[in-house]
Amino acid sequence: MSIRSPIEEPQVTHSQKATVEDADEAVDEEQEEDEEVVDEKLPWTHSPSRTGQFIPPPSLVEAGASLNDLKFLIQPRRTSGIGHKDPQLDLLLQSRLEKMQMFLWNYTKPIGACRWQAASLMNANAYEKSTWLAGRLRQWTRAYILDRNDLPLNIYGTWNSSILEDAGYSKRVYHEFPMSSKEADLERNVLAALEAVPLDAIRRFSTRSLRFMDY
Repeated sequence: MSIRSPIEEPQVTHSQKATVEDADEAVDEEQEEDEEVVDEKLPWTHSPSRTGQFIPPPSLVEAGASLNDLKFLIQPRRTSGIGHKDPQLDLLLQSRLEKMQMFLWNYTKPIGACRWQAASLMNANAYEKSTWLAGRLRQWTRAYILDRNDLPLNIYGTWNSSILEDAGYSKRVYHEFPMSSKEADLERNVLAALEAVPLDAIRRFSTRSLRFMDY
């Protein structure tokens, strides 16, 4: 009588496990994003991650080269080679680039370097932020490694639509709050119109505002 040998499960390395978890977390974070933010044509590339898909982390060589380029981008040298000049970056973009710089340093430093996902979590914790920032750091940095012109730009003020373009809401405002020359009527109508703003629109606006501040 033959005895069947137990089926051995495939061995998964720590780096593979961390990267799969990286992909899973990225999907969860994207699902939490506001619908309008997801649909927005963002100026930086989202990493193409799917649940359970193995996406290897950038090599230390790639990450090190990107770190050096980031340093010169944040603190460009003068033509004379002495001192630095203004990088001409807005405050939000510069803040994000500095976070990416610290992330890459923790990932590539000669002594005490962390794995890809662990380094991003360490950075988020250092800034007293949640795993949302850790996921964004990985996305921003992957995009920058692939294309030095792909930066996490500040898209504040680039929307070209407003709540008044919602046909249903505009119609309601027009019919329920007619124009009036009396100041009291105008004040009452404005307050009533604000109260009539759909809750989902308020939620979207609040979510986008928090995203701009990297919360």
